Amino acid sequence: MLKSAVVTLLLICLGAGTISPAWSRNDSKAPAEINLRVQTTADLQKQFSAYGYNEYLPLKTYQIPPLYLERLPRDWPAGTDDTLRSRLFIQILTPLALRLNQKLTAERLEIEKLNQSFAEQQKLSAAQNKRLEKLAEEYDIFTRLQGKARQEYLLAELTLKVDNIPPSLLIAAAAIATDWGTSRAARQGNALYKEYVWNEKTGLIPEDRAPGENYRIKTYPNLYASMADFAAKINSHLNFAGFRSQRNALRRNRSSLDGRSMAHNFIFDTHLQNYAGLLDYVVTFYDLGVLDKSSLADRVEKQPVAGNKDTKNSNNDKNCNKSVIGFLQKNKLLCNLRLKNIGKLT
Repeated sequence: MLKSAVVTLLLICLGAGTISPAWSRNDSKAPAEINLRVQTTADLQKQFSAYGYNEYLPLKTYQIPPLYLERLPRDWPAGTDDTLRSRLFIQILTPLALRLNQKLTAERLEIEKLNQSFAEQQKLSAAQNKRLEKLAEEYDIFTRLQGKARQEYLLAELTLKVDNIPPSLLIAAAAIATDWGTSRAARQGNALYKEYVWNEKTGLIPEDRAPGENYRIKTYPNLYASMADFAAKINSHLNFAGFRSQRNALRRNRSSLDGRSMAHNFIFDTHLQNYAGLLDYVVTFYDLGVLDKSSLADRVEKQPVAGNKDTKNSNNDKNCNKSVIGFLQKNKLLCNLRLKNIGKLT
């Protein structure tokens, strides 16, 4: 009996307890990605910690766990000071920005294959042409050309428009537009960039909208959709032609995309003064250039973090079964160390 209790308690002290996730999972393997739904900022921190996502800059590995938050916590920004809020905001958006760039990379590879096929055959198959036309529509490319000349033009435009966007710029722009997620548009409408729509019945009515105006703030089903919409604008709108031109030049020179050096191209799509300076400041102050060199981890696994345990195991850990107190007094270092770690994380 005593031996069994000792074994049980040792397992608790060594970290057998785990946090119950906010999602269901039937298989025993770690998923390729996890979509998080949390109610509070405290819950978010626990979820991040459970998967080892404790720092907003992955300076050791340059790997970010694929943890995707659908919307900001309900109590955001309650319970956070300026420093914690900004770091959590960066942690929330970084996986989304990297996921978005994965999609853009896949589309760019697809276009490269179409380019190669066109170069070899001087035409595209019916299926290839259908895909080409769909991509051209998505990236707002229009021409009255027909036949081979049309395909050649669309391929050239798509090669220019479909490419990655530095995560540092996507995150810094969202931080400025929403004041680190505290704006009404971000909290109620998942709107990270305050895009407007006209003559629409959906969307948030701006509190400062003048009488007779009919524009609204565009809302989204989740944070990723907002970022993807802004990325589509960067890759297609005339205001960002300079950005795309610089990006294309960097690609030709086989240079990496650096958000800070490209920030000045965003000045044509804002009413804010010194917007390029604001972007540069946020990217530099928080060292977001590190994220431009980072990537999503191939898999996400739970970490044996002391604080991430269910209530039952937590109580067992803290009470330390009285029936084996003599054993624990001799080996109290084990449990004491465990409890100290819990105190640091909660």
